[in-house]
Amino acid sequence: MWGWGAGWGAATTATPSATAADNYTDKDAFWYLTPSEEQKAALSKLREQLTAENLIVPDHDADITLLRFLMARDFNVDKALSMYRDMRAWRQSEGITGLYRDDPAGEQFPEMEALLEVYPHFTFNTDKFGRPVYVEMLGRTDAAKLFEVISVERLIRYHCWTWERYLRCYLPACSAAAGRPICTTTVIIDLAGLSLAHFNAATQRLLNTFSKIDQDYYPEHLGTMFIINTPLIFRGMWAAVQPLLQERTRKKIIMLGADYLPELTKLVPAERLPDLLGGGGRMQRGYKSVGPWRSPDPAQQREEGPAEVQAQAEAGQQDEDGARQGAQQLQEAPQVGREGVVVSISTAGDLGAPEGEGGKGKAATVEAAEAEVETSVGGKVGEVAVAAMAALTVQA
Repeated sequence: MWGWGAGWGAATTATPSATAADNYTDKDAFWYLTPSEEQKAALSKLREQLTAENLIVPDHDADITLLRFLMARDFNVDKALSMYRDMRAWRQSEGITGLYRDDPAGEQFPEMEALLEVYPHFTFNTDKFGRPVYVEMLGRTDAAKLFEVISVERLIRYHCWTWERYLRCYLPACSAAAGRPICTTTVIIDLAGLSLAHFNAATQRLLNTFSKIDQDYYPEHLGTMFIINTPLIFRGMWAAVQPLLQERTRKKIIMLGADYLPELTKLVPAERLPDLLGGGGRMQRGYKSVGPWRSPDPAQQREEGPAEVQAQAEAGQQDEDGARQGAQQLQEAPQVGREGVVVSISTAGDLGAPEGEGGKGKAATVEAAEAEVETSVGGKVGEVAVAAMAALTVQA
């Protein structure tokens, strides 16, 4: 959930980094299918150590999963091992494995429909590589109403549930539809309506909580991030931070102003973009996600009537057999696991984290975040930019 401004650009035109869309190839999108010999050696060593210590987590032991942890730690095997160990402990202590598996319809979140109204986020179709396209309308998010709809702790729980939904539902279906393993995502963050005047410490603290969960336990899931309608005021921020980032990070981020469609459609065909972003795809009421995953997604079936569900199915959503086929494809791929992407501030996990900050989990941060929200909630979620800037600078 919670998308975040990973960078900022000009108000009306793309920054020079936007040319990355022209040069983005299959090799960039599917890096996990062609590891180098050195990376394969690190992968083999990490697997040996995990097996020796009996640390393997079911459904999180495929090559791509281990490669993500290695990539997050610059292929330092010892650091990747420590990171994986912390992930395993967190999943056990927080009951993460059964979070979506035992509740695919999201019955534990009766406030989901109201949440989508005050915090618009959804997954809409796929990009030209077959990766799911996740969209967050940050300028339309109302933080004050958000915390009337859902508590901090439940919002964090929902955040984890959406991650697990990507891993078990969206990514397998996208893989089946594309005919090859899909393990990353394209993210569109719309900053229209966002300004520094919207920032407050409460939401920034909450976003940092999400960021920590994502960078420690769901690393390296971001494919490409488009940040559109970027306010002019953020141009200087991006110019200052950009030189501090690793090249692979800079290549993932494309900042665009109001004239974003020509660049955005180089990776996401116009007919696959929602109409509210100027594309040809019809946006479902209530910001419902649309794509090649199960038909219907159990959470959508709970919220919609059978007629609308059937219409979506006939429009091209995949049936459950397709999702199972995709899951099998992910499992059997030589270099691919079933990790997925729910992005949001989650992309902080791709953009790097200082060593030694993993392993505490959400429980250690909920109380502090909740206290912050109780004392300072108001305005919209503009502080997302501040949280993003902090997360990015750790790449230095």
